[in-house]
Amino acid sequence: MEREMKQDAEKRKLEWRAAQIQLRKSFANTPAGFKSKDVELAEENALLSDWKEYREKQQNRLCGEYRRNQEIFVGREEELKKITEQINSGKGTPVILYGLGGSGKTALAHEWMKRNQDRYIHVLEMRFKYSLCDTVCDDENLNITDLTYRKEFHGNKTRYFHLKLDQLADHVRKYKTLILIDACDFGKDRNMKYVFSLPCDLIVTTRVNPVLWGYEDGILVESLQKTEWDIFFHSYLKEDYEKCSAIIQKQMDYSKGHLTWMLFTFRGIKEIQKKEYRSEEAWFRLQQEFKEFEKGIFRHLKFTLKEKFVLQCLSLMPGYEMPVEVLKAFTGCEEETLFRFQRLLFLEIKEDRAVLHPVIAEAVKGIFPVTCTSCARMIRRVARLLQGRMELYTTGENRYLEKYTVIFAESFPRKAEYLAGEFMRIYSFLEVQGYQMERNY
Repeated sequence: MEREMKQDAEKRKLEWRAAQIQLRKSFANTPAGFKSKDVELAEENALLSDWKEYREKQQNRLCGEYRRNQEIFVGREEELKKITEQINSGKGTPVILYGLGGSGKTALAHEWMKRNQDRYIHVLEMRFKYSLCDTVCDDENLNITDLTYRKEFHGNKTRYFHLKLDQLADHVRKYKTLILIDACDFGKDRNMKYVFSLPCDLIVTTRVNPVLWGYEDGILVESLQKTEWDIFFHSYLKEDYEKCSAIIQKQMDYSKGHLTWMLFTFRGIKEIQKKEYRSEEAWFRLQQEFKEFEKGIFRHLKFTLKEKFVLQCLSLMPGYEMPVEVLKAFTGCEEETLFRFQRLLFLEIKEDRAVLHPVIAEAVKGIFPVTCTSCARMIRRVARLLQGRMELYTTGENRYLEKYTVIFAESFPRKAEYLAGEFMRIYSFLEVQGYQMERNY
């Protein structure tokens, strides 16, 4: 903003000089006029030279600057230090911040930009849109003066993308620039090598593990440290923290310290405490914002019907570590599907045990709700599996399936009559294993 005001002042000064020259020419025979034609010509040439220099600076100039925000930011000193180290390393590769949606990647990038903004002539922020080609070609997202997409002139967007990227590269070579590309949630993009090799400092935030792109040194953004959480709680809730510590701890344990989940928890607590002022409108707005957050977790991601079914199955058992063998048997998922979910940070797999993040499970329930058809499909699959296990394996060999079968059965408190046969097989398996459960179907 300050830089644009300075450039406007420079233009007004040139216009004032042009007006002065015209005024002095009209008073040629007075003391205010030029002493000679040579002096007049020299002044005009100097003005023309300055106008030419000004127009060259204006041509293909980057418009739009990152503006410092006032959001509350706590901790993350280790991550900020890692960003600085990677920027200063001079490797020419982007700094990639990755983690679950809502884990605080963008806030972390903003904080680093705010602390280091004075190091750069230009600091830009771009929001990822569908593809890197669309991101760069969007003239509102990346505004360069005297360069606007016109289909009749540029043809397809690929040509305009390379033209615009060349202009951007020329500019960042002259002026030290920092660019943030936010929410790059794509699997692979053919233009990645062009954008990520721009000769400037580049920060990228994504929900995808950058190993998928061939980058091994991404910075994982996870939960805050305990000491940081204490400061964070007091910053948001102030004196109300002690009253609500039990609720907060319960939500912390469930969400594994997910930042945005906790922010919604704090806002919900504040609404509850304003009982006499609470309105249906405020609650509705909070619910709508949470739904938008859930949708955002899967933004730009496409899933097959089989992958959606696997996510629906997994959402019934959030936070439970499950042997990969059991997960495959219960859901029918393949190795390729597990690999993709792991790269998208939905699943954490350690020592052949997988766990779906609870926040992802809640988002799945909101965005891909379980239908009667998918429920029946899950139940029939598990019933067939357990029937086969009873016939072919001993009680001891089936012991490891007990815990997950109980969790699965309890996920359906009201059993449909037309699935009574399948539930009977599930409960029969548990009874053989030594469990007694109420058959409420």
